[in-house]
Amino acid sequence: MDTDKKKKRTISKIKVFWIIILFLSIILAAFSFYSLSNRPVFTQEYDVIFRVGDRVGLDLRTDSLAFGMLTREGTATRDVLITNTFQYDVNLNILADSIISEYIEAPDGPLLINSGQNASVPITVRIPFNASYGNYSGKVYLIFYKNR
Repeated sequence: MDTDKKKKRTISKIKVFWIIILFLSIILAAFSFYSLSNRPVFTQEYDVIFRVGDRVGLDLRTDSLAFGMLTREGTATRDVLITNTFQYDVNLNILADSIISEYIEAPDGPLLINSGQNASVPITVRIPFNASYGNYSGKVYLIFYKNR
């Protein structure tokens, strides 16, 4: 009789073990699917260049988001034209690196851009009153995700 009880307890422990393994496997699979489905499909990186000085100056470069020279409390905006060439709608998030993030303003995301559509996205530099004179540079990232 004791042997039967030990066998049943052992079988019961094995069942519990496999149920836990199955449960953890399901959680891991769900997490993996979620992680893979939320990965960016494309990231575009732009160099951002501006100068804080005592006068306003233009910078007409087209190879970067160049804002020229700005005075304290000054602002400048450059538009980035985006064409969604994917066969699906995308959501756009815009991030600036920490070096210039306090100066950069962009639309809050995500911005929906339908397949085949164009969007003009304004990127603004806003100089605070207490900014130091000098050259500033960093990067802005346009991160595209498949719209679900």
